[in-house]
Amino acid sequence: QELQRLYVEMRGGVPEDYEFLKPQRLLLEWGRERGVKVVDLTPGFLVHISERRHYVDNDIHWNVNGNALAAQMILRELRPQVENIAGVTIH
Repeated sequence: QELQRLYVEMRGGVPEDYEFLKPQRLLLEWGRERGVKVVDLTPGFLVHISERRHYVDNDIHWNVNGNALAAQMILRELRPQVENIAGVTIH
C-alpha cells in the first residue's frame, strides 16, 4: 500500500484513478474463460501484511518470507489435485 501511495503521489491524481489489482483481475478472468485454475495470492498477502515484510525493500519482488507465504498458499490450493493425480499424501 505504501508503494501504491507513492505511485499515486508521483503520477498525480487520487488512488481511485488507478486499478492496482487489474493484473490479478485479468488473469482470473482468463483462467475462468479457459477452465484453468488460477491461484490469486493477493488476498493471502493482504491478510498477512502486518505480520512481517514479504517484499524486498523498495521493490515489488518477494523476499524469502514472501516466497514462503506464496508456496504455502499454492500448496494449500493445489494439494488435493496433486494428491489425487499422484496417489500420494503431501505433508
